[in-house]
Amino acid sequence: MPLWIFREIRLFENNSRIVMTALMAREHAALTSFLLGLATYLDETHLLTLEGRDSGAIGRFGAQAAPH
Repeated sequence: MPLWIFREIRLFENNSRIVMTALMAREHAALTSFLLGLATYLDETHLLTLEGRDSGAIGRFGAQAAPH
């Protein structure tokens, strides 16, 4: 097998690693932002009380936070 093929494979693997790292960083940032928003929302509402559990507010938060 020619050496240039090995170089191309190595380049592809390195590029794939870079792309995956960037995607994971973006997903991590999005999840962190969502969880911080959810924590703030839960802190400002009464969702953790017995009355708040069946209010549907968590579903409304999820719909509000989902990208449109």
